[in-house]
Amino acid sequence: MNKLLQNEFDFQDNEIKKLVGYDNANFLVENKSGKYIFKTYKFSEELYDLVLAETEILLFLHKTKKNKYPKPIHFVDGSFVKV
Repeated sequence: MNKLLQNEFDFQDNEIKKLVGYDNANFLVENKSGKYIFKTYKFSEELYDLVLAETEILLFLHKTKKNKYPKPIHFVDGSFVKV
């Protein structure tokens, strides 16, 4: 997990804690730059489309009302969702 976070987000010196999730695995990631929730899902096209839509909505909400909604963090390549 630490290598993935380093390669995909350029996060260094991570403290990782697994969180309780319903259908997916969630992790609290803490490092020098802040605290983040890293979410993983089992792949399905329907769920992929839902996560993309959720991400777009959160990005829009963050633009209009900063700090009231979680802000998605992009991968090093600029994408917000990966399979």
